Amino acid sequence: MPAKGRIGTKDAAPLRVCYPFVGNNVGGSHISTTMLIEHLNRRLVEPCVVLHEEGKLSDYLGSRGMDFELLQVMEFFKPPYWSLRNFASLLTQTWRISRFLKRRRIDVVHANDVRIHFGWTLASRLAGVPLVRHQRTGGFGRSLVKEGLALTAHQIVCISHYTAATLPRRLAKLTRVVANPFDVSFATEDRAARRRDVIDELALPRETRLVGFFGNLVAQKRPKIFLRTAALLDGEVNVPCVYLLFGAERDGAISSLTSLAEELGIGQRVHFMGFRTPIEPWMAACDLMIAPGVGEGLGRSLVEAMIVGTPVVAANSGGHKEVITPGESGFLATPDNPADFASKAIALLSDRPMARTIAVRAQAAAVQRYSIESHVEAMTEIYRQALYGDTPVRLASVSVGDSKGIGP
Repeated sequence: MPAKGRIGTKDAAPLRVCYPFVGNNVGGSHISTTMLIEHLNRRLVEPCVVLHEEGKLSDYLGSRGMDFELLQVMEFFKPPYWSLRNFASLLTQTWRISRFLKRRRIDVVHANDVRIHFGWTLASRLAGVPLVRHQRTGGFGRSLVKEGLALTAHQIVCISHYTAATLPRRLAKLTRVVANPFDVSFATEDRAARRRDVIDELALPRETRLVGFFGNLVAQKRPKIFLRTAALLDGEVNVPCVYLLFGAERDGAISSLTSLAEELGIGQRVHFMGFRTPIEPWMAACDLMIAPGVGEGLGRSLVEAMIVGTPVVAANSGGHKEVITPGESGFLATPDNPADFASKAIALLSDRPMARTIAVRAQAAAVQRYSIESHVEAMTEIYRQALYGDTPVRLASVSVGDSKGIGP
């Protein structure tokens, strides 16, 4: 049923969709959601972006000229998780969020990360507002709480078939698969110019090969495996290489990674480049991307690299297997095996014609499969279905990695 206060006919006004975030970090989910919001048809969907606190995400939204509202909500589910403090906080904040949804006459809540799933699911139920849950990581393990909250969602959107397959079977009827959106206009990026930018910034010899890691510096992304792979590459390629890590630091990671690089003897050739946006020009500068992360829902950075024409070696794990066809659009290596990563990286760095052929194929596949337009159309239909329950999702409009359409 339409939310209270709405005109009875579906087409009388755009749907009011709320996009809540905590706001203290920026990752792939925020980038994907921002792209969705920027390209929504405002005649069909009116977005309302809400942050619990100002910080990295508010700065990022400001850089893109995107408005947001601040709803200061106390962080819940801090260790110890099953404390009276967390329970009391959740009840209090649930009431506040529910009142906000009613006051703003929100029609649908689109929840995009696990902290928002915890904080906004019950509030949406209390307010009588349908919730679309975006599942960007693997399943819930043995958490009955997470599974119970998921069951209250009106729709669950998974970013890959891998992610959908990790969810409990009883959620299958709620689950849809819609690949993340990507800006395919970066396919025209001037790789030679971007490469010169990095060479000049770091004062490197012109012939230096640039090998990149892209992702926040957290254990799941395996930056240490990247460094151990780099140490095996060093000296095996007939031109000098440097190793660039792009991504935000978490929990003092740079200190331990710097120590590891020094221990491996590659400290002078490792550069921490920090978080940069847009990231695609920096990817275009690289001769090779190594993505050792495991359990990724899809692997956003893989697709971005493919779009700009940078060859990829990625872990044979999670959603990576839906993005890359081995030997055609990149290489997959045994997870947590630096020797396997290194052998495949050496092949691409040593055989430039092969690397170029793979990059061209990968770019064509990525541009075809991952357009913003198809993502926006699919999500708009999902919002309508969550609210009205009588508008079928148009399967042919959904672009996913293996072209199987929507559904697990």
